[in-house]
Amino acid sequence: MPDYLNKFNDRFYRYQDDYNSLAKVCERIQTSENIEKAAWSLYDPIIHDLICVADKRCSQKDCDLFEEGSNISDDMIVIFDCGHTENILRPITRGELIPRLDEFAQNGCPLVFNCLTYLNIPFGYICFHFNEYDVTDYTEIPQTASAVSMGLGGFVTRQYQRYLQDRIEQMYRFDSLTGLLNRLSFYKEFDEIKPRLIKEKTPVNIVFADLDGLKKINDTYGHDAGDTAIAAVAKALKDSVPAESLCVRFGGDEMLSIIFGEYDHDKLRSTFDKALKDFNRISKQNFTVSASVGIYKTVPTDELRLEDIIRTADKQMYRQKMQKKKNM
Repeated sequence: MPDYLNKFNDRFYRYQDDYNSLAKVCERIQTSENIEKAAWSLYDPIIHDLICVADKRCSQKDCDLFEEGSNISDDMIVIFDCGHTENILRPITRGELIPRLDEFAQNGCPLVFNCLTYLNIPFGYICFHFNEYDVTDYTEIPQTASAVSMGLGGFVTRQYQRYLQDRIEQMYRFDSLTGLLNRLSFYKEFDEIKPRLIKEKTPVNIVFADLDGLKKINDTYGHDAGDTAIAAVAKALKDSVPAESLCVRFGGDEMLSIIFGEYDHDKLRSTFDKALKDFNRISKQNFTVSASVGIYKTVPTDELRLEDIIRTADKQMYRQKMQKKKNM
């Protein structure tokens, strides 16, 4: 077979192999967990002699970079710089253009720029700097730019979708005022943990906290003040229990926490009271926030109903509330 046909076949099959390799790079970028891994996904033999610079917002999970009317920012980051990993995610301005620009200007290397676009919205650019002339390298510029654009654009879109999903989950699981679990999520999480607690015979401590005098606060200072007081009790409770505890806004002004394992009840009460005193000292509110607390400890069994132990803790809380009223 003549040499020119062999060269033609070599180039043809190389083109097909390169196409498949670029498709894999694109997929790795799109499925990356964060911008760092997306950037490192570009370090593949098929990606060479180029620098990739993108809008800094690509690294922000809460940014809808491709919303209608979006414009490219002057604040950019280096996603890829062939042979210079120290530049990964380096901040750069559009005026700076690319890292090492002076170096390329001195050696006379031709620079070929292509725009990064996704959904017809530009969000960065690629600079190719081939040191040797190989027609195949130049003919693959559009293909390489397209693969990187699709990869990064898909990554940014997926990242924003995950952010929205997390927000929706937060709205579903947590009470918006207090940041504590809502009742539905609380019951679900406890049911998931309960089999392990029964198997390991782990004690549980039920802490029931109820804001004192909510009606008086609402009637005197307004419902915004009441919300402030509810949030203060919720924070005091959450700050007073171990991080792995389940905390829930059980009712309007009722907060509940389940602590797993042995725990000092007196220490908990002291910490909780101090948290509310600290709030009252620095809040500059016209009212004082206080709460009554009931605590009950038990070991879960198959027959034990969560509602029963909550009711017991509630009764103990009510006794403390009555005692406070007697002492007034």
